[in-house]
Amino acid sequence: MEYYLTPDFEAIKALSPEEFVRGIVENCHARALFCGENFTFGAKAAGTPELLRTLCAPLGVEVVVVPMAQFEEKPVSSTRIRTALEGGDIPAANAMLGMPTPSDLRCSTGQGWGTPSVCPPSTSCTRSFQMPRSGIYITRTCINGVWYPSATGLGSRPTVNDDATKVTCETFIPGFSGDLYGTDPVVEFHAYLSPSKKFDTLDQLRDCINDAARRAQEYFA
Repeated sequence: MEYYLTPDFEAIKALSPEEFVRGIVENCHARALFCGENFTFGAKAAGTPELLRTLCAPLGVEVVVVPMAQFEEKPVSSTRIRTALEGGDIPAANAMLGMPTPSDLRCSTGQGWGTPSVCPPSTSCTRSFQMPRSGIYITRTCINGVWYPSATGLGSRPTVNDDATKVTCETFIPGFSGDLYGTDPVVEFHAYLSPSKKFDTLDQLRDCINDAARRAQEYFA
Protein backbone atom coordinates (compact mmCIF):
# COMPACT_ATOMS: atom_id res chain seq x y z
CA MET A 1 0.00 0.00 0.00
CA GLU A 2 1.26 3.51 -0.86
CA TYR A 3 0.83 6.51 1.40
CA TYR A 4 0.86 10.12 0.29
CA LEU A 5 1.51 12.85 2.83
CA THR A 6 0.09 16.31 2.21
CA PRO A 7 2.06 19.08 3.95
CA ASP A 8 0.16 21.20 6.45
CA PHE A 9 1.28 24.55 5.09
CA GLU A 10 -0.45 26.53 7.81
CA ALA A 11 1.42 24.54 10.46
CA ILE A 12 4.70 24.99 8.58
CA LYS A 13 4.19 28.77 8.43
CA ALA A 14 3.62 28.81 12.20
CA LEU A 15 6.98 27.19 12.98
CA SER A 16 9.73 29.31 14.45
CA PRO A 17 12.86 29.64 12.26
CA GLU A 18 14.65 27.23 14.57
CA GLU A 19 11.84 24.64 14.32
CA PHE A 20 11.72 25.08 10.55
CA VAL A 21 15.43 24.35 10.13
CA ARG A 22 15.40 21.48 12.60
CA GLY A 23 12.48 19.89 10.74
CA ILE A 24 14.26 20.11 7.37
CA VAL A 25 17.52 18.70 8.72
CA GLU A 26 15.97 15.92 10.78
CA ASN A 27 13.09 14.89 8.51
CA CYS A 28 14.78 15.38 5.15
CA HIS A 29 18.33 14.53 6.26
CA ALA A 30 19.52 17.68 4.52
CA ARG A 31 23.25 18.12 4.00
CA ALA A 32 23.04 21.38 2.06
CA LEU A 33 20.34 24.01 1.60
CA PHE A 34 19.97 26.39 -1.34
CA CYS A 35 17.91 29.57 -1.24
CA GLY A 36 17.53 32.90 -2.98
CA GLU A 37 18.76 36.23 -1.65
CA ASN A 38 15.22 37.25 -0.66
CA PHE A 39 14.27 33.92 0.96
CA THR A 40 12.27 34.08 4.19
CA PHE A 41 11.03 31.27 6.41
CA GLY A 42 9.39 30.55 9.75
CA ALA A 43 6.60 32.37 11.57
CA LYS A 44 6.04 35.94 10.32
CA ALA A 45 8.78 35.33 7.72
CA ALA A 46 11.34 36.04 10.46
CA GLY A 47 14.01 33.82 8.93
CA THR A 48 16.54 35.25 6.49
CA PRO A 49 19.46 33.71 4.55
CA GLU A 50 21.83 35.05 7.21
CA LEU A 51 19.82 33.41 9.99
CA LEU A 52 19.64 30.21 7.97
CA ARG A 53 23.44 30.10 7.83
CA THR A 54 23.66 30.75 11.57
CA LEU A 55 21.20 27.97 12.43
CA CYS A 56 22.70 25.44 10.01
CA ALA A 57 26.38 25.97 10.86
CA PRO A 58 26.37 23.98 14.15
CA LEU A 59 24.39 21.20 12.40
CA GLY A 60 27.07 20.79 9.73
CA VAL A 61 24.66 21.81 6.95
CA GLU A 62 25.99 24.00 4.15
CA VAL A 63 23.87 26.97 3.04
CA VAL A 64 24.26 28.32 -0.49
CA VAL A 65 22.59 31.65 -1.27
CA VAL A 66 21.86 31.95 -4.99
CA PRO A 67 22.02 35.51 -6.43
CA MET A 68 18.80 36.91 -7.88
CA ALA A 69 18.54 36.71 -11.66
CA GLN A 70 18.76 40.16 -13.24
CA PHE A 71 17.06 41.72 -16.26
CA GLU A 72 17.83 45.28 -17.31
CA GLU A 73 19.80 45.70 -14.06
CA LYS A 74 16.81 44.85 -11.86
CA PRO A 75 15.93 41.57 -10.09
CA VAL A 76 13.60 39.25 -11.96
CA SER A 77 10.33 38.64 -10.14
CA SER A 78 6.96 37.08 -10.88
CA THR A 79 5.44 40.55 -10.66
CA ARG A 80 7.73 41.88 -13.41
CA ILE A 81 6.96 38.87 -15.60
CA ARG A 82 3.19 39.27 -15.14
CA THR A 83 3.45 42.99 -15.88
CA ALA A 84 5.36 42.30 -19.10
CA LEU A 85 2.81 39.72 -20.24
CA GLU A 86 -0.14 41.96 -19.42
CA GLY A 87 1.51 44.77 -21.40
CA GLY A 88 2.27 42.57 -24.41
CA ASP A 89 6.04 42.87 -23.90
CA ILE A 90 6.72 39.27 -24.83
CA PRO A 91 10.49 39.67 -25.47
CA ALA A 92 10.93 41.00 -21.91
CA ALA A 93 8.77 38.25 -20.41
CA ASN A 94 10.67 35.59 -22.36
CA ALA A 95 14.03 37.04 -21.31
CA MET A 96 13.03 36.94 -17.64
CA LEU A 97 11.57 33.44 -17.92
CA GLY A 98 14.67 32.22 -19.72
CA MET A 99 12.44 30.62 -22.36
CA PRO A 100 9.58 31.55 -24.69
CA THR A 101 6.25 32.03 -22.93
CA PRO A 102 4.49 28.66 -23.42
CA SER A 103 0.90 27.54 -23.33
CA ASP A 104 -0.39 23.98 -23.46
CA LEU A 105 -3.68 24.16 -25.34
CA ARG A 106 -6.26 21.51 -26.13
CA CYS A 107 -7.37 21.64 -29.77
CA SER A 108 -11.07 22.08 -30.39
CA THR A 109 -13.14 23.06 -33.40
CA GLY A 110 -12.39 26.60 -34.55
CA GLN A 111 -14.53 28.92 -36.63
CA GLY A 112 -13.07 28.01 -39.99
CA TRP A 113 -11.32 31.31 -40.67
CA GLY A 114 -8.22 29.46 -41.84
CA THR A 115 -6.49 26.12 -41.42
CA PRO A 116 -6.72 24.00 -38.23
CA SER A 117 -6.82 26.12 -35.09
CA VAL A 118 -5.81 25.67 -31.49
CA CYS A 119 -8.84 27.16 -29.85
CA PRO A 120 -9.68 26.34 -26.20
CA PRO A 121 -12.33 28.15 -24.17
CA SER A 122 -11.31 30.96 -21.85
CA THR A 123 -11.37 28.76 -18.78
CA SER A 124 -8.60 26.59 -20.24
CA CYS A 125 -6.52 29.63 -21.12
CA THR A 126 -6.69 31.25 -17.72
CA ARG A 127 -5.83 28.07 -15.86
CA SER A 128 -2.94 27.00 -18.05
CA PHE A 129 -0.92 30.21 -18.17
CA GLN A 130 -0.78 33.86 -17.20
CA MET A 131 -2.99 35.69 -19.68
CA PRO A 132 -0.97 38.06 -21.87
CA ARG A 133 -2.47 41.25 -23.27
CA SER A 134 -5.33 40.67 -25.70
CA GLY A 135 -4.26 40.96 -29.32
CA ILE A 136 -2.46 39.24 -32.17
CA TYR A 137 0.87 37.49 -31.61
CA ILE A 138 3.66 35.85 -33.54
CA THR A 139 3.85 32.37 -32.08
CA ARG A 140 5.47 29.02 -32.74
CA THR A 141 3.53 25.75 -32.42
CA CYS A 142 4.93 22.29 -31.75
CA ILE A 143 3.03 19.38 -33.29
CA ASN A 144 4.42 15.87 -32.89
CA GLY A 145 7.88 17.26 -32.21
CA VAL A 146 7.88 19.60 -35.23
CA TRP A 147 7.80 23.40 -34.79
CA TYR A 148 5.69 25.56 -37.11
CA PRO A 149 5.49 29.37 -37.40
CA SER A 150 2.02 30.47 -36.37
CA ALA A 151 -0.13 33.47 -35.56
CA THR A 152 -2.27 33.59 -32.43
CA GLY A 153 -5.25 35.75 -31.61
CA LEU A 154 -6.03 36.15 -27.92
CA GLY A 155 -9.23 37.95 -27.04
CA SER A 156 -12.99 38.04 -27.50
CA ARG A 157 -12.97 37.95 -31.36
CA PRO A 158 -15.09 41.13 -31.65
CA THR A 159 -15.73 40.62 -35.38
CA VAL A 160 -17.68 37.39 -34.83
CA ASN A 161 -18.58 37.54 -31.15
CA ASP A 162 -20.72 40.08 -29.28
CA ASP A 163 -19.81 38.75 -25.81
CA ALA A 164 -16.69 40.62 -24.69
CA THR A 165 -16.32 38.31 -21.67
CA LYS A 166 -15.89 35.19 -23.85
CA VAL A 167 -12.13 35.09 -24.39
CA THR A 168 -10.50 32.51 -26.64
CA CYS A 169 -6.96 31.79 -27.79
CA GLU A 170 -6.93 30.79 -31.47
CA THR A 171 -3.78 29.86 -33.37
CA PHE A 172 -3.49 29.77 -37.17
CA ILE A 173 -0.76 27.51 -38.60
CA PRO A 174 -0.11 28.42 -42.24
CA GLY A 175 0.54 25.56 -44.63
CA PHE A 176 -0.29 22.85 -42.08
CA SER A 177 -2.67 20.05 -42.99
CA GLY A 178 -3.88 17.33 -40.66
CA ASP A 179 -6.35 16.63 -37.89
CA LEU A 180 -5.27 18.35 -34.67
CA TYR A 181 -8.54 18.22 -32.79
CA GLY A 182 -8.24 16.61 -29.37
CA THR A 183 -4.43 16.85 -29.37
CA ASP A 184 -2.26 18.98 -27.06
CA PRO A 185 0.21 21.08 -29.08
CA VAL A 186 2.48 23.58 -27.34
CA VAL A 187 2.22 27.22 -28.43
CA GLU A 188 5.10 29.60 -27.69
CA PHE A 189 4.52 33.37 -27.69
CA HIS A 190 7.33 35.38 -29.30
CA ALA A 191 6.11 38.87 -30.30
CA TYR A 192 3.06 41.10 -29.96
CA LEU A 193 1.76 42.45 -33.27
CA SER A 194 -1.39 44.47 -32.65
CA PRO A 195 -4.45 44.81 -30.42
CA SER A 196 -7.69 43.04 -31.22
CA LYS A 197 -10.16 44.99 -33.33
CA LYS A 198 -13.57 44.57 -34.92
CA PHE A 199 -13.46 44.29 -38.72
CA ASP A 200 -16.31 45.30 -41.00
CA THR A 201 -16.14 42.08 -43.05
CA LEU A 202 -14.84 38.54 -42.69
CA ASP A 203 -12.57 39.15 -45.68
CA GLN A 204 -10.80 41.86 -43.69
CA LEU A 205 -10.47 39.44 -40.78
CA ARG A 206 -8.97 36.78 -43.04
CA ASP A 207 -6.55 39.32 -44.51
CA CYS A 208 -5.41 40.23 -40.99
CA ILE A 209 -4.90 36.57 -40.09
CA ASN A 210 -2.96 35.87 -43.28
CA ASP A 211 -0.78 38.96 -42.76
CA ALA A 212 0.02 37.86 -39.19
CA ALA A 213 0.87 34.38 -40.47
CA ARG A 214 3.17 35.86 -43.14
CA ARG A 215 4.97 37.93 -40.52
CA ALA A 216 5.36 34.83 -38.34
CA GLN A 217 6.97 32.96 -41.22
CA GLU A 218 9.35 35.85 -41.83
CA TYR A 219 10.14 36.06 -38.11
CA PHE A 220 11.30 32.43 -37.99
CA ALA A 221 12.88 32.34 -41.48
